[in-house]
Order: sequence, then C-alpha cells, then structure tokens
Amino acid sequence: MLLTLLDIIDLYTPTSDYDCIGNQCSEYGFCQDHLHNYSCNCMPGYEGPFCEVEINECSSSPCKNGATCVNLIDHFSYCLVSFAGFSGQYCEIEMNECDSSPCLNGAVCQNDVNRYDCFCPEGKFTASIIS
Repeated sequence: MLLTLLDIIDLYTPTSDYDCIGNQCSEYGFCQDHLHNYSCNCMPGYEGPFCEVEINECSSSPCKNGATCVNLIDHFSYCLVSFAGFSGQYCEIEMNECDSSPCLNGAVCQNDVNRYDCFCPEGKFTASIIS
C-alpha cells in the first residue's frame, strides 16, 4: 500500500478539523475536534450530547419566601415575588423597612416582614404608626 504525503501527515497529526465537518451540534453548541471524533461544547443554559436540551433553571426550586421561578431562554431565570418585603435574585433577602427611618419624634422602629412598627417613647405620644 502506497501512502501519500497527506495520508502520512494525517496519521501523525493528533487532531484534524475533518471530524467537525457535518457535525450534529445544535446552534447552542460548538464543535471540538478530537483524534477520531468530535464533541459538542454547550453554551450556558444547554446540555445533551449535541447541546439540544435547554436546562430548566427552575427545576431546583431556587426561589425563596413564596416567590415563583420563571425559566427564561439562554441560561437565565428570575423569581417573581408573591408579596413585597424581599429582594435579591432569589428573593432571599428580607428588606428592612426601618432602613429609611420612617419613625419620627424619637420613636423606635421595629422591622417585620413587609411592614414596620413605630414605638413611641413612653408618656410622649399615644399613637402608633403601622405601615
């Protein structure tokens, strides 16, 4: 058998671009050539042998405090808050309504979930503000 120069080079070259020709990677995968085959490297948010499966980021239930997860395309999800009082990507941070100093005249602010109470100094005021 007589080998051509191209055959000899191909035998001793660790990789060749020929395996990626006609590959089956989806539009969300990039072909990576190997010695006698190829693999698909997936973009974030996709998996599978050909990067054909979109990952559902909501399947792990990342949202906290009663928030609803919404799965979006391209490796992104966000949480919809079912009620106010929380922030953060996963609604995991309780907001402190006392941070804005809503209580006046020396009243002490006590934070609660989605509300605050103002406690007036004893003997000075008789009203309590609840927001």
